[in-house]
Amino acid sequence: MDPQEMKDITRRWLQGIFDHGEYGLIPEMTTEDYTFSMPRPGRVSREDLPGLIEGFRTSIPDLHNEFHEQVVEGDVVVTRGTTHATNTGPLGDIPASGNPIRSEWIIFTRFRGDKIAEDYELYDEMGVMMQMGAIPTGE
Repeated sequence: MDPQEMKDITRRWLQGIFDHGEYGLIPEMTTEDYTFSMPRPGRVSREDLPGLIEGFRTSIPDLHNEFHEQVVEGDVVVTRGTTHATNTGPLGDIPASGNPIRSEWIIFTRFRGDKIAEDYELYDEMGVMMQMGAIPTGE
């Protein structure tokens, strides 16, 4: 697969899953042993991914991702972007604040053949919690 095709597939995947909740993309675009990893809750299986994303989408249902750049190295696409949303619903036991959320992130997407085998996301979790009002900002 050429690098541009890998970038296009990654963008379709991330927008489809996170922005639109298109869970039918999971069996279509991922390997059976696909995992999604992030600081918390850690590694999530393909089967548990819809529950994780639904939790985010319940808390910040208007979320949309802005993509800034993508780089391909071998079988990995690195995507840098920003999530924009409003915290209008609870996230676990954190109540809705009504606050706007802006979170920059980087996701490493590893391919195996023409399917996605792994996503590894890094983002400012503390910054998001502060924006939601769950952690004092110190102001």
